[in-house]
Amino acid sequence: MLHFLKKTFQKFPFHLLLLPAFFICSKYVQYQGLLEINAVWKGALIIFAVLAGFFLINYLLLKDFNKSAIASSCLGFIFLFFGDLREFLQESRGHFLSLYKIFLPILAILFLALFITLKKTSHLYKTNLFLNLLLVIFIITEIAKMVQLNRSNHSGFAGKILTVPVPNSLKKKLPDIYYIVPDCYPSSSYQAEMLNTSNDYFDSALKEKGFRVLPESRSNYNRTAFSMSATFSMLYPSWVTDQNLPVAADYNRAINNVKFSQLFDFFQKNGYNTVNLSIFDLGENPALRKEKFLSATSSEMIFRFTFWNYFSRDILFSWVIDKKKYKAKQQQLHFKPLKKYSQQVVDSLIKGTIKNSSHPQFIYAHLSFPHFPYFYDSSGRAYNDNLLYNDSIITDRKKFTGYIKYSNNQLLQIVSSILTKTNGNAVILMQSDHGLSDLDVSRKNDAFRNYTAFYFPDKDYSMVYDSMSNVNTFRIVLNKYFGQHLQVLADSSIYVGIH
Repeated sequence: MLHFLKKTFQKFPFHLLLLPAFFICSKYVQYQGLLEINAVWKGALIIFAVLAGFFLINYLLLKDFNKSAIASSCLGFIFLFFGDLREFLQESRGHFLSLYKIFLPILAILFLALFITLKKTSHLYKTNLFLNLLLVIFIITEIAKMVQLNRSNHSGFAGKILTVPVPNSLKKKLPDIYYIVPDCYPSSSYQAEMLNTSNDYFDSALKEKGFRVLPESRSNYNRTAFSMSATFSMLYPSWVTDQNLPVAADYNRAINNVKFSQLFDFFQKNGYNTVNLSIFDLGENPALRKEKFLSATSSEMIFRFTFWNYFSRDILFSWVIDKKKYKAKQQQLHFKPLKKYSQQVVDSLIKGTIKNSSHPQFIYAHLSFPHFPYFYDSSGRAYNDNLLYNDSIITDRKKFTGYIKYSNNQLLQIVSSILTKTNGNAVILMQSDHGLSDLDVSRKNDAFRNYTAFYFPDKDYSMVYDSMSNVNTFRIVLNKYFGQHLQVLADSSIYVGIH
């Protein structure tokens, strides 16, 4: 059997087919579940078509099947992993080799030398065997990584911290719980300092309705995925530190940490229905609008480091494209759907499209406001696209101030609707995932100055404290309403950088 396999691997250039399979597998692992399956299949077909084109050209020149396949595999490797090779050189001591004026001639000379060698060589059995075996090993390695990642994603990262059964005396009066997250909503003190505006009327309106506003609350992270991971798992994600720049895998792990959080399983086992008006999957409840926390599409992620995309970004892009117009168009494509998404969430909360249930409900509503782009002014008038998508998409203080006021009006309507619908008997947790530090990048701590206001029907806020952070939100709620004995964690914040 082994002899047969060896002869087969020597005779046939399977590597020409194995190369695109390895490339797709490696990208799937690299972006851990963030790639849409249709884009993966489409990407695979494109790569096969490119390699077929390489093969036809090489066959016209070499007049030999095996020689053409080897030349095409080597050329395909350069084409597919061009950016990876160049970045490896940039990060090594030989970074000067990554300069285009050096790197491109070196690649051309190496391929020309290979081409000449192939023309002169008559037997290529060992080369076929080597390339076939190498790519089989690479593919097996990537598949093993996939299996391991899949296991870790479904095993749950938070561990079992909810082990105490809910007392029967509490089961009879479990409240509806609304968790409302206005994305990137900054604290009132931040608004006074950085935007020179008062948020007193919003704070006062909530207090009049019975809310407890936490003036010194802090988010644990400056990025939504990691903040919500800590909030719902009620633990700090161990793989996130202030020393590393997160990659796609880190974001995907945070997304799965939310999806498989023990919290939602706990709610379900205690008779709760989950209403998911958010950007995350919650157990078996799909997101209203799935967010990957990466601005690139699946296709862009797959082909990002290929020769054509890499060369186009570095060279052709600067020659041909109007960068400002291109950037504005990309902003529009990425952010414009958020406008419709938030309106869906608001309508579900205000207009009562959430179905009534005889069971208690957990409602998670993640709003896109007042996160940029700042779609509306303070009176609710929409801005034209040309006023939104530009270099000041984040830093326009006037628009941000107006959008917060617009957000306040929406939030007060939501709160009033919930209180009316539930006769004031629901728990309402209004808490932003993080603040904003982009107005002054030297003030990183501004990214943690979020907004938190809680409504408990009995108005007993003795468990709550002014400087509480998001990681303790559900620890306190579960202790108060579900008879749990969870320790309140030390409040800390970690600034997660970006590439």
